[in-house]
Amino acid sequence: MTRFHTKRARKEFEEAAYSLAPKLYRLAYARLGHVQDAEDVVQETYVKAFKSLDSYQPGTNIEAWLAHILVNTIRDHLRHVQKLAPTEPLDENVELSNGQATRGPEEQLVEREIDAHVLSVLRTTPEWLLTPFLLREIHDMSYKQLAEALGVPIGTVMSRLSRARQYLRGRLEMLSDRAGVPQPDQQKSKMHLVNEDEQL
Repeated sequence: MTRFHTKRARKEFEEAAYSLAPKLYRLAYARLGHVQDAEDVVQETYVKAFKSLDSYQPGTNIEAWLAHILVNTIRDHLRHVQKLAPTEPLDENVELSNGQATRGPEEQLVEREIDAHVLSVLRTTPEWLLTPFLLREIHDMSYKQLAEALGVPIGTVMSRLSRARQYLRGRLEMLSDRAGVPQPDQQKSKMHLVNEDEQL
C-alpha cells in the first residue's frame, strides 16, 4: 500500500522528484562519461523509485533517497558492462576519448560547469572515492545526507571525501607537471579540491 494517501501528495512528490533530474543526470554523466548511458541509468532510477515508493518516508530527504537509488543503478550498470566484455577490462579513459569525439549539448553543459581537466581526472577516480565526492559537489549534500545516500557512517563519508580530494589534487598536479597543463580554475570547475569545514 502506498504511503501517499491523496493524489495531490503523490503529484507533489513526483514534481519534486523530477525537478532533481538535471542533478541526477550530471552525476551519472560525470561517472559514466556517455550521454546515452547517463540517460538510461537516470530513467532506470526513476522506474525503480516509483516501484519502491513504500520505502520512502514522506517528509524525509527525497534527493538523498533518489541519489542512493542512482548510485546503486550506476554500479549495476558498470557490472553489466564488465560482464559483457570479460576479456577486456573496462577502460573508462578509452570511453572518454571516444565520447569526446562527438560531444553533444549535454556533455558541453557538464563541461561548462566542470573544468575539462578536472572532468578527465574524475573519470579515473575509484568509484568508492568518486561517488561521495560527486554527491557533495553536484548535489551539495551535507555529511548526514551523504551518509543516508550511501548507506555508510558519517565518519566514513568524511574520510572518503578527504581522500578523494587528496587523490584529485595529486592527479591534477601530476597532469600539470607532465603536460604543462595549468591548474584548473576553482571558480570555473565549481569543485572544492581542498579540505573544508562542512556542516552536518
